[in-house]
Amino acid sequence: LTLLFIFCMLFYYPLVEFVKYFVPNYYESTRYLSLMLPICIFEGKFQILYNTMYKVLKKQKTIFILNLLSLVISIALTYTALFWFDSIIFSIYTLVIIIVLRSILSEIMLYRFLKMNKYNLIGEALVMTLFFIIINLQCTFWISFICYFSLLVTYILVKYFRNEINFKFNPINSKN
Repeated sequence: LTLLFIFCMLFYYPLVEFVKYFVPNYYESTRYLSLMLPICIFEGKFQILYNTMYKVLKKQKTIFILNLLSLVISIALTYTALFWFDSIIFSIYTLVIIIVLRSILSEIMLYRFLKMNKYNLIGEALVMTLFFIIINLQCTFWISFICYFSLLVTYILVKYFRNEINFKFNPINSKN
């Protein structure tokens, strides 16, 4: 799922172009979409994978603790962002941080419970997401597209040459 979600961030660029040409009044809001997309990625991963796994493993208490911890951190950071810094943008950044943190914590706890050693996937998703956010906030549209696309291709090639992914289509009944 990590690779799939990282790849899905690439669809941000055609969406921005679509909005630019067909709904130009909303073009300014696409700037914030680069922050909201990672929220969708990590929240989707949490809901599809971790939430389901914790329920299957009868670890609802763990989900409750993670959500409660996220709520407490969210209240504290949102209060800080809105009342101390008086910034809605900082509030959005804190929202991204909280959701990413909850997803990472749930992933770490699940790996520990299942005695898996896949912690590198956490770092990969985090690096790709941070890179995506930073280049989209700092660079022009086409430069950010080229940078993210190049990074994505490099990431996929490295994983392919390490034999961590495979592009072969191998249907069950291919002999017929």
